[in-house]
Amino acid sequence: MRAALLASLAAILAACTGAGSSTNDSAAAATGSAETAAVSGGGCATTVEDAKTQIARLEEQWENAFYRRDSAFFGRTLDDEFVVAGGPTAAGKRDYIADLMKGPLVPDSITGGGPPAEDVRALTPDVVVVSGVWTNKAAPSEKAAYTEVFVCRNGQWKAIHGHYSDLPRGAR
Repeated sequence: MRAALLASLAAILAACTGAGSSTNDSAAAATGSAETAAVSGGGCATTVEDAKTQIARLEEQWENAFYRRDSAFFGRTLDDEFVVAGGPTAAGKRDYIADLMKGPLVPDSITGGGPPAEDVRALTPDVVVVSGVWTNKAAPSEKAAYTEVFVCRNGQWKAIHGHYSDLPRGAR
């Protein structure tokens, strides 16, 4: 069943990203942020292993940006069509960033470490799905199961979907 779901997701994402979205257009890469370009090497991965490595690095940056309330990072990493799910209603990029900014400030000491990802699956060199359990380093009893979907658009990795579900205390 999992393989069928991943195959279906790959087909849907291929239709969504379009044939022209995986180009390594140097002009498009030059207009993107230096940080995202550094993560993706200035363009998309050429193999699924490269894609997994690049997204694992991006997940580390995501983790640090979350605690630092770095709206600029999320502004450039979330696709304009980003959808966040898991709450009472689906929301978009602006909503995700606005909710992030409402969060309490955390000490600088609460950053770093590896990404919370437990599973990074590259469906193609341009489509990666990340899932796992995230633990809030500022409040370790707070945990969430999550799934994030990344696609390479115009030489840049973009998150197009995030699903986050709070886990009950004591879970995992």
